[in-house]
Amino acid sequence: MRCPTDWEAETHIENWQWSIVHLDWLHCLSERMAEAADVPVTPDDYNELFEDAKDAYELDQLLINLRLRRPEAVDLYRKRAGRLAGLNFMTPADHGKHFRATISKEAVAARSKYGPSLFWVNYRSDLLKSTFWGWFQMFFDSVLWEQSSPFLIDPMIVYGRVNDEDNKPAKDLYHTPMGKLWQRFIHDTNLRICMNTLLPVGACEGQLTSFLCYDLHIEAKTVHCYPVSEEEAERVMQGGEIIGNDALNC
Repeated sequence: MRCPTDWEAETHIENWQWSIVHLDWLHCLSERMAEAADVPVTPDDYNELFEDAKDAYELDQLLINLRLRRPEAVDLYRKRAGRLAGLNFMTPADHGKHFRATISKEAVAARSKYGPSLFWVNYRSDLLKSTFWGWFQMFFDSVLWEQSSPFLIDPMIVYGRVNDEDNKPAKDLYHTPMGKLWQRFIHDTNLRICMNTLLPVGACEGQLTSFLCYDLHIEAKTVHCYPVSEEEAERVMQGGEIIGNDALNC
């Protein structure tokens, strides 16, 4: 059951099969199935289902059920992870507030002391987009190795539907800073994330800074960025890891 959004085409980045956006699609399928407890919730579960299926009739019934419920699952997905598709990343010049073409690179720090933070250069939209999605994969990379990763999507997947204490994951990812941020991605209309670009991208409060904030307006499908201080980045991430990502320097 292919994900409605082609995330490789959307982001120009590979390896989305075990990503949080793909697990969310499997979650949406599970939520719309008549007997969701028997529905696979990870890519490996689907592989094992087809490899180990001994009862062709039961497998056929599951596939029929999946196909019938797919339109409802697609609709749910577009209200969750699917709504992150189609984001437009504004260049600093397009946004205007944090870039002044007439200011020399040397003067950026001084001008930022009593005004808004400023970029050194007018970064391209495609570069800002690829940098964001690279951060996204790195920040949520626990889905690549964490056995309880479906619990990050919704605790009901792994534990809530069955009355079995042994089935509870050893790690509650849902209520970690990572899990809370994911809930904001699928529910909030506006949110911010920060990363460390490792080299200065501009200046904030009179000081050079390598910390970059992405301000996402998901319903409007627009994203703009601006340099921030390390302290502001920590406030924005609310305990979440500030990932180092040097893609803007390439």
